[in-house]
Parts: sequence; C-alpha cells; structure tokens
Amino acid sequence: MPDDHDHDEHDTRRRYAFGRGEHRPLKLTIAAALVALQGLGALVWGVFWMIQGIVGTPTDEQVSVMGALFIGVLGALLIRFGVGLWKVDAWPRVPSIVFSLICVPISYQLAFKAQLEWVGVPLLACSIAVLVLLFSEDVREAYGRDV
Repeated sequence: MPDDHDHDEHDTRRRYAFGRGEHRPLKLTIAAALVALQGLGALVWGVFWMIQGIVGTPTDEQVSVMGALFIGVLGALLIRFGVGLWKVDAWPRVPSIVFSLICVPISYQLAFKAQLEWVGVPLLACSIAVLVLLFSEDVREAYGRDV
C-alpha cells in the first residue's frame, strides 16, 4: 500500500483534495462565486419571465413560459457549476468556460446593440472575469492541468 511519500511532489491531485474544497485558490473561489451569481441572476430572470408570461399579456404565452423554463434551468445549472467549482470538483470547469464563451457575444449584443447596458455590461464583465480566472495558473494547478 503506497503512502504519501511515494507521490511525486508535483502531483496536485493529492495536494488539493478534489471534492472537498481544501486549499482552494482565491481565484477559483472568485470564479465559483461569479458563476453562481450568474446562475442566480438567470434563475431570477426566469422566474420573473414566467410570472410575466402567466400574469401579464405576452404575445405568445407558450413561448414565454418555455423561455422562462429554459432560463430557469440554465440558472439552476450555473448555480450547481458554481458549487462544484467551490468544492474544487473537476467536472464544472469546462461547462463554466463554455458558458462564459457563449455569453461574451450575447452580452456584447445586449450592451451595445440592444441598448440594454444594465444587463449586458455586467454580464460581459462577469463572463470575461470567469474566463480569465479559470485559465489562471493557480486554478490550472488546482486541477493539475496545463490548460
């Protein structure tokens, strides 16, 4: 049975204890909080959209309700990704990166083309920050990866 002395000192998997959040780098903590905040925002938006679709007078009630459900589920997933990043789980890193990459052009369109700066600018800043943080050296080391 191998003991702790048999491991290579560069093996970060042992050092960071996946799934327990031990020795979580600050940059990963911030990224986890930002991803969860994006999820919370999407969840609130989905609930608001659902209420407007049911109580208000939408042009198409079915589209409104389905859109609200989609945004709500996306928000719940992002919250789960944030919790996973907080625990230093490996699986939510890639979906969080993909979501942030998708959000950059969408938030740019919201901010500068649709004149919804109050939504687009914070989402753009948050998405870029998540990308920078998740590709930082500290976070890559926490996951034991080069990329």
